[in-house]
Amino acid sequence: MNWYIKAVNSNAWEIPPAEWGISASQAEDMLNRTWNIYKKYYMQEEKYRTQEQWKKNADPHTMAIEIESDWEIYNRFLSQLPDEIGVEDVIEAWRANMLPVHTPQPLRLDPINITDAPELDNTKFLGAPQKRQELPIEELQEAWDVAKTKITDNNRQEVLKARNTILIQNNINPQTADQLGLTSSELNKQIYSWSRFTAEAQKIQAQANQDTNITVAWDGMLNSSYLAETEVSPEEIDTFFGEITVKNKDWLSPDGEALRKYILRTALAIDTRIDYSNLNFEIDSSIKPLGEYNWRTQRIYIRANSPHTIAHEIGHYLDHKWASDLGLNSGQALSEMDILQSNTDNDYLNYWYKLYQEFVMQISASGKSNISSTYTQKRSEVFARFIAQFVDWVNTNSGRRTWGEFSYNDNFSEADFMKFIKLLQMKAYADSFLQGDNNG
Repeated sequence: MNWYIKAVNSNAWEIPPAEWGISASQAEDMLNRTWNIYKKYYMQEEKYRTQEQWKKNADPHTMAIEIESDWEIYNRFLSQLPDEIGVEDVIEAWRANMLPVHTPQPLRLDPINITDAPELDNTKFLGAPQKRQELPIEELQEAWDVAKTKITDNNRQEVLKARNTILIQNNINPQTADQLGLTSSELNKQIYSWSRFTAEAQKIQAQANQDTNITVAWDGMLNSSYLAETEVSPEEIDTFFGEITVKNKDWLSPDGEALRKYILRTALAIDTRIDYSNLNFEIDSSIKPLGEYNWRTQRIYIRANSPHTIAHEIGHYLDHKWASDLGLNSGQALSEMDILQSNTDNDYLNYWYKLYQEFVMQISASGKSNISSTYTQKRSEVFARFIAQFVDWVNTNSGRRTWGEFSYNDNFSEADFMKFIKLLQMKAYADSFLQGDNNG
């Protein structure tokens, strides 16, 4: 039977299609996603060799069962349907061109106002933002004198700290070059030789940190630039993460140093304020697949000679970590939770969860993310791929791109990355109230 020619009209339902809360384009998106999941089974039949043939001719009852069994698709498109309307009704109305072209868009949530963040000078983590205040000229000159010194085994930490100070000061004080008796180009040339902190990176970071203080400032570009030009020892990375298990000798080789740098650069390109001390790594050249995150052990498994999935796996870690921050330890990623039963009384954090969910829904929309399979459609996978591209964007703009994730043909934009930075800043704002309580 050709189900497409089944006669229906608006009187077939007590509630007209215009009031179902789903548009024609949304229904087509729903069907396209479903086809991508089941097409290998349908294409075995001659009449369903193409997506359009399937959408027009397949049994709506069977289609409805398939859609209802996929949580991601049902939740995205149909969870708000009136009780009297089923999935078959939506399919039949779409086929008869009876669904509205547009439906009212849900109101966007207001962002959290972070301009009044309590100022907490948190220097716990390597690379943590320094307090945003201009140094006296004498102290600035002392830092400059040390920063220009050639690095040796004996002075390495002192020189790197001084260079970091100059980096920070030049980022927050436009008179830094004048105070050091230099032109801006001379100072920028020297800073670039230390860190590759490019003018474009400075511009992006300044835009992200407009009207913020130390508590919510995002320093991903600076961190990435700085770490690109420094060495990361096994001892340094050990203090930043939890347990790091290495099953070959390459960890102490030049390749191992490059891997250590990339791991740390990835973490700090996302955000300095995140405590990664419970994140563990196991690095082994024989690991298959290339990378994997185990939420039970909070451990990332990485193939030693193929670090391309590090940022992706850290994305999974954050998705679970943020669920834990809300007191939820079921093993489910926060991006896939739709009914939140939070165990925290931090109202800002509970509201931030709604902002996070709104953001994940936006980046997992068709045209933005890859919807070619069940795997690629999962919101937790979309978020992990987004983190990988975000880190790649930060590192590229910071002057040096090293490894990037294999392409999944997603279409995340710089506007999406800037929105994510604001989301990180709002998370830092919500967390600051817990820190304030803990501090006294």
